[in-house]
This record gives sequence, structure tokens and C-alpha cells, in this order.
Amino acid sequence: MHEEAYDTCIIPSRSSTLALLAWEASIPQRIGLNIDGRGFAHTVAVKPAQNIRHAAEIYLSLAASMGVDVGSDAPNRVGMEFYPPDNDRTAVTHRLVEDVDWLGDCPLVVIHPGGASNPIQTTPGKLWPAERYARLANHIVRQHGARDPGGRRPGSGEIARAIIGMTAAPLVDWVGRISLGELGGLCEVADLYIGNDTGPTHGGGCWLPDAGDFWPK
Repeated sequence: MHEEAYDTCIIPSRSSTLALLAWEASIPQRIGLNIDGRGFAHTVAVKPAQNIRHAAEIYLSLAASMGVDVGSDAPNRVGMEFYPPDNDRTAVTHRLVEDVDWLGDCPLVVIHPGGASNPIQTTPGKLWPAERYARLANHIVRQHGARDPGGRRPGSGEIARAIIGMTAAPLVDWVGRISLGELGGLCEVADLYIGNDTGPTHGGGCWLPDAGDFWPK
């Protein structure tokens, strides 16, 4: 990065490591987020308003700091709908029948227990304890007769196995065995999604057609 002699870099991340990296690369103009003091090395340190929660709105605040007119209706333009391909919908339907024995005759709950980890940093404090997931799963199955496939994120396998080992509920572990499209198709038919601050729930909520909203973080 230093050899390329960049004039400006934009860092849409809360990472203090990336802020320091850009500074050490001697990039003269460093525009990035300054949340909880992590943007200490930025020349333009952007601190979004406290009422901004959605990731898209946070990134738009970086554009605004560079003089880009994001418009007063920006909060109304950040919603996103993901339409899974029909083949993924079909595939997940077959898997629900074969793996979960689910025919739409009882509630379907998706538990996504992983997250809080990326190439820059790991924040275990964002992970809800496995034993609480297990207690919640037991309660939901006991009270509502729900079926429960696990989540997708790589690295979540150990957590999923721990949850399954602590619950009497008939859970199915799909960790690492479901594509993004299949996950979308699964959430279209699910009655409830439970997860940490990770991909499907990131940025205050993710919208899927005909499935209602994910619960915001």
C-alpha cells in the first residue's frame, strides 16, 4: 500500500487495525468511521449520529463527509430485499422434508448461533451463550411444537453441536451445508429467526419477501 502512494483511502469499517494500517501506509487522506474511538488515525473521522443503526446509512455518512449529496430521504432508500433463486427455494424445500420432516404443519424456527468473527477482529462478547440458545430451543419446541434447523456461518459448527448436545429438542445441524440462496429460501418459510450480530441480521434488520422482517439487533 505504501509503494502505491495512494492519495486517499475510504475505510467503511469500525476496525482500529485498518485505521492504523492506512496511517502506517502514509496515505495522506484517510476517511473512515470513528465509532468508540477506533478511527483515531483517520484524517476525516466520521462519527454517525446515534440514531443511525442500519449499516447502509452508516456507510452513506462516509459519502456525505466527502460532499456527496445523499439526499434527505436516504433512510428510506437503504432497505434491501433478497430474492432467492427458484432452484434454491426448491432445494431447501426438499431438505426440509427429508432432513427435518417438516411439511408446514408446525412452526419452523431458524437458529443462527455463530458470528462475531471476521478477518479483522473477533468479538466473542457479541455471541449469545450456547446454553441460552439451548434453553430457548427447548422452550419453543415444548410450547409450540416447532422444528429447528441450525444456521450457516462457517465456524459455527462447534457452537451448533454444543447447543444440540444441551437440548432435548430435535434440532438439525445445517452449519456449513446450506448456501446463501438456500438460507434465503429457508427464511421465507420460517416463522422465527434467532441469531447474533452476523450476516443475516447485520445492520438492524434484513428484509425478505413474504417472510416479514428479521428481528433487529
